[in-house]
Amino acid sequence: MAYRDSEITQENLGRKTALWMDALSGSPGLERPLLKGPSALVVVDAQRIFCSPASPAYLSAWAAIDAQVHRTIQRFQANRLPVVFTRHGHPRETEGCLECHFFGRALRAEDPLAELLPEFGEYMDEAVIWSKPYHAAFACGLPSVLCGVKQVVLLGVQTPLCVLATAMDLRRTNIAPVLLADGCAAKREADHLAALRVAACGHAHVRTCSQIWDWLENQEERES
Repeated sequence: MAYRDSEITQENLGRKTALWMDALSGSPGLERPLLKGPSALVVVDAQRIFCSPASPAYLSAWAAIDAQVHRTIQRFQANRLPVVFTRHGHPRETEGCLECHFFGRALRAEDPLAELLPEFGEYMDEAVIWSKPYHAAFACGLPSVLCGVKQVVLLGVQTPLCVLATAMDLRRTNIAPVLLADGCAAKREADHLAALRVAACGHAHVRTCSQIWDWLENQEERES
């Protein structure tokens, strides 16, 4: 089966996002208001293996959400809010891990495909890079910039894997996760929507990028 998926494009992203949000209507993750207090952004696994067209595991839906991801990062940094980039990679001693079982190979930390996309270099002076060996980004602990944060906005890849696992694990830390429906990508649209459904049923808030941009703007106005 081909790994590539061309269902979601820049041209149809807005229409599909509206359909996804409509499908989640009535879910607690849509109906409950976002929390007041300090927030942060986590960009999950924007690495060459998923986001570079030269990779055999490239997610073509990334091209549809790329501009949304950049604009969201810019908004958070403009508001002087923490931004964390996670980077998935397994150490050599984890031979025989479940990553190999389910995907045929483990992504090693030293693999060139594990590198973050170079286009994100412009944000790194004010961002944190967080290496992780598990789907749940913070299973081994939280970076200091997230200590005291009330909610974390999540975007990146893949929606049903590391994004969803990170959201569900964040509940353990009493930090509210917020998934951005049009800021995350998956191999298949059905898997993306399924992950949003699971998240919205009570694990996380689900919002669109534009809703978060508006929310950030309103936060800034209230503080000025």
